[in-house]
Amino acid sequence: MKMEKIDFRAEGKQLAWDYLLVTLGALAFAAFFLPHDIAPGGVTGIATVLSSVTGLNVGLLSFLINLPLFAIGWRRVGLRFAVRSFISMILLSLFIDVMPEF
Repeated sequence: MKMEKIDFRAEGKQLAWDYLLVTLGALAFAAFFLPHDIAPGGVTGIATVLSSVTGLNVGLLSFLINLPLFAIGWRRVGLRFAVRSFISMILLSLFIDVMPEF
């Protein structure tokens, strides 16, 4: 598997913009679904349902369910996907668990 290099200097502005949008998206996602007790689709929806059964945090369950999917994506799509997806996954999991406290 060929490792893709990321030139952070050349892509600095674009990367900063991308990460800002990822952060805002994860925050908005958590801010919308959590206060309204909506179980979204996908991994986060599965984590929401499992949380009601197990009592574990939705963010933690979402992170744990996403780990194998993240690993598959890393191997198949490459480093750029892995870095952006991992940051998105961490932020969403954190925001899901932190938002109810605010």
